Amino acid sequence: MLKKSTITMLAVLLLSVNIFSQGKAEEKISTRTILYDAENNIKGFLAEPEKSGKYPGIIVIHEWLGLNSYIEERTKDLAKLGYVALAVDMYNGKVAANTDEARVLSTESRNNIPKGLSNLSKAVAFIKSLENVNAEKIASLGFCFGGGWSYQTAKNNLGTKVSVIYYGTVNPKDDLSNMKTIILGNFGGKDASIKVDTVKEFENVLTKLNRKNKIYIYDDAAHAFDNKDGQNYNKEASELAWKRTVTFLKTNL
Repeated sequence: MLKKSTITMLAVLLLSVNIFSQGKAEEKISTRTILYDAENNIKGFLAEPEKSGKYPGIIVIHEWLGLNSYIEERTKDLAKLGYVALAVDMYNGKVAANTDEARVLSTESRNNIPKGLSNLSKAVAFIKSLENVNAEKIASLGFCFGGGWSYQTAKNNLGTKVSVIYYGTVNPKDDLSNMKTIILGNFGGKDASIKVDTVKEFENVLTKLNRKNKIYIYDDAAHAFDNKDGQNYNKEASELAWKRTVTFLKTNL
């Protein structure tokens, strides 16, 4: 028969194992709307750990629908992991109600690259200025339309150390020889708009240039597979891509 002291020790050990298996506890966070580009009156959604300290910063770039609840949730997910995350607004307050509106808004944005880069530059400068951010550890993370802008952030060296691209438009024909940013790409094998061959060519270019990168293709996933509210949501691909994203950010920031 086990002594009471032995039972107590076993209970403590089991509790310790359980805590360890769950990994690091999530940070308590706070959220607020902030003005990051006063000149153009552009506001974003900021999520940050409540605990004081210096954290890496992440610029989150929305899908073609705009800065909606899905993007806000992903931004909060990052804050809970110990990042100061700023979801930018590429549409200056507009959120598309349907695909037709999204197509108009996204086309307008893509047709004005300088305006988009200015928006993102202001966001990077803003997050670097925050007292709880380590200005040397900044990333961009974009989904779909935002994935393309995360690529542009890297290509144009806007001050990010890491850029994460979720099924965004990339161009292997671009001159990437001076790009300094580390790239993580998550793409769907059944994506009708972002071709696998283009993604693989992009990966080859990065490798030949000795640019640190990780490119993943999820064979059974279509475009926008991470969005739980979308018709192409793929739970398995979404969870695996997020796990890889979290690991990549932790390793490189």
